[in-house]
Amino acid sequence: MWNSDRFSSYRGQQRADGEWHPGGVAGQRLKDLTRRGKRRRWRERRLEAEAIRQAYERLKRVDAKYGALAERMSTCGNIHWFDVARNDVGVEISRLSKTISCNCRNCPQCQARKAYSLGGQLVEAVQEMIKRVPGCRAIFLTLTAINALQGALEAELDRQSEAFTRMTRWVRFGRSVLGGMRRFEITWNAIARSWHVHIHAWLFVPHDYGRKGSGLFIQQVEWRQLWQKALGVDYLPNVWVTSVRGVGDHGPNLGKAGRKAVAEMAKYATKPGDMIDFDANSGEYVCDETLLCELHDALEGRRMFAFFGQLKDIRADLNEDGDEAVERPKFPPGFVHVCTEVYAWYWAPVRSQSDYFCIDRQYVVRDPPF
Repeated sequence: MWNSDRFSSYRGQQRADGEWHPGGVAGQRLKDLTRRGKRRRWRERRLEAEAIRQAYERLKRVDAKYGALAERMSTCGNIHWFDVARNDVGVEISRLSKTISCNCRNCPQCQARKAYSLGGQLVEAVQEMIKRVPGCRAIFLTLTAINALQGALEAELDRQSEAFTRMTRWVRFGRSVLGGMRRFEITWNAIARSWHVHIHAWLFVPHDYGRKGSGLFIQQVEWRQLWQKALGVDYLPNVWVTSVRGVGDHGPNLGKAGRKAVAEMAKYATKPGDMIDFDANSGEYVCDETLLCELHDALEGRRMFAFFGQLKDIRADLNEDGDEAVERPKFPPGFVHVCTEVYAWYWAPVRSQSDYFCIDRQYVVRDPPF
C-alpha cells in the first residue's frame, strides 16, 4: 500500500542545468493521450484541485465542514495506476485502473473521472432505449434564463428545477416526448459578477415527430413559450434546440455524432476554472473562496442529473441487472496487458512546474505458450 502522504510532501531536487526533477526516480512524466491524440489534463486538474483545497482550508474558519473537505482533498490524485497494453505492431495504450480520490463534488479530478464513468452508463441507457423503441429519434434542448446575481445561485437552481419538472408534466410535452435526461450547467461571469444557470436536456421523440401533420413537432418559438410559462417570467427566454444525429441511423448502436452528444451530456455541472485565476507572481493557482462557498452550499444534497419518462425506467432496469452484466474488456481487441505504471505527484519549488512522475513499473508475468 503506497503512502500518499509521503509523495504529497516530496520536493525533489535541482539538476545542474537548473531543471527540477524528482530525485531517486526515473523521471518519466505522465503523458496520457485520448484516442484523438489529445493530452489529458491530469497535471492541470491537480493544480486546480490544490487551489480549491486551499480555499476550503481558508473557509474552515466559517464552518468545520470545509476543513474536513480540505483534508480529504489533500491526498486526492496523489497516485495514479495505469494499465498499459500493447498490440502486435508495438502500439501502446494506457487506461487508468486505480487512483486515490476524495469524491468531493467540486474536485476537478473527481469531476473528470465521474464524467467519464457517466458517459459509458449513458451510452448503455441510450442504446437500450433505441432497442426498445425502434425508430425513435433524439433532440438536444438547451434552456436558459437571465443570470442570477451573486448570492442567488441556490434560489435560481430551485426555480429552474421546479420549472423543468412542471413542464414535463404538461400534456403538450408528454405527447411529443417519450423520455430523456437533463442536467444543470453552471458558469460564472466574472465581468457581470453573476451566475449563468442553464439546463441541457436530451429528449427522445417518436419516429414521426418531424412529419408534417402529426401534431408532435414543437418549434423553437413554442419551446421558448413553454419554458417562459414554466418559469413564470415576463420575458421570452432563449432556447436552443437541434436534432441529434447518429441516433437510430446505425441500428441499436450510437453513431459518432450520437456519442459526441452523450459526452456533452456527461460533462459535469460546474467549471472550477471559472473560480480559479493564475497568479503570475507566485506561480500558483488561486481560488475565490467566496464563490466556492456559495457554489458548495447551493449544490449540497442536490441532484444535478436526472432521468424522466421511459428512459428513467430503462435506467432502473439496467441498474437492477448490473450484477449479472457481462464485464466489458478494458482494452480493444488485439491489445494485451503488459504492465502497470504507477505515477506519483511531486511538488516542485515553483508549484506550477509540478507534475506526475513514474515511480514504479510492474510487468505482467505470463505463462509460456508451451
